[in-house]
Amino acid sequence: MSIQSAPRPSTAVTFRGGAGLGVEPIHVAPPGRGQVRVDIRATGVCHSDLHIVNGDWPADKPLVLGHEAAGVVTDTGPEVDGLAVGDHVVLSWFAPCGRCLNCAAGRAWLCTGTKALENTLPDGSTAYTDAEGHGLWPYLGLGTFTKSVIVPETAAIAIPQDLPFEVGALPSTSRPISSPRRPASVPPPRSAPTRS
Repeated sequence: MSIQSAPRPSTAVTFRGGAGLGVEPIHVAPPGRGQVRVDIRATGVCHSDLHIVNGDWPADKPLVLGHEAAGVVTDTGPEVDGLAVGDHVVLSWFAPCGRCLNCAAGRAWLCTGTKALENTLPDGSTAYTDAEGHGLWPYLGLGTFTKSVIVPETAAIAIPQDLPFEVGALPSTSRPISSPRRPASVPPPRSAPTRS
């Protein structure tokens, strides 16, 4: 159950269309039903963030950018049973709805009810407001360019406590670890898989 009932102040990198990028104070609502608050410890810039900033992809509402991140669960809403305060997590921008035919059949990766592409939480809302109380929308349902995010429990995947956050954030959009330009902090594999 939520340990904080008032919105929490934070700072975020926002995109407001023609006004471009900005850094501004925001408020982050407490987690609702099935949601968790995650304090971001590592986040990355993906080319899809740049597509928004460069105008390649439309942004019809003000956004908190970012969708690749890892952090620590610091609060949980009602009906959260798979995560607890203190859990280390990586965030997935594709939060399955849990209600469509594919989710019901155990194929959440084929979910047709996700709201991520609408830049909202699964219920169509946002947890972010600006200093004037106007909504700021979480890019791809996350909006990780801030200190604290509210996400559905289904978008927060537990990782080992000893895994560095910057490593945990790498695969958050299923980025292949075996890319030719391996980050320096990720060692090469010790052996190649073999066929039996």
